[in-house]
Amino acid sequence: MDNEIKLMDAIAQMRADTNNHRPFSIEFISYSRTKSTTPQRKVIESCLVRSGYTKEQNSMAGILLNLYDVEHKANRQCYIPTIIRYNNLKVKA
Repeated sequence: MDNEIKLMDAIAQMRADTNNHRPFSIEFISYSRTKSTTPQRKVIESCLVRSGYTKEQNSMAGILLNLYDVEHKANRQCYIPTIIRYNNLKVKA
């Protein structure tokens, strides 16, 4: 379908958007392992990918996507498997 994108294609496009200084929107399910919060949908309307942690710094580094929220000038992150939308495209596994 034209309104869907595969997860890894979405990640690649996010990185390309960032390299071209073109912010994108993302929607994901938020969850904190340390705080054990209730999962909820989060939307960042304008963000860019930022440098992430190494495996030595964070054991979950391989599945974390580090973002910069342009609108709120804040660093954010999400688990890659929880991404559900990228620029209004449904993300599928």
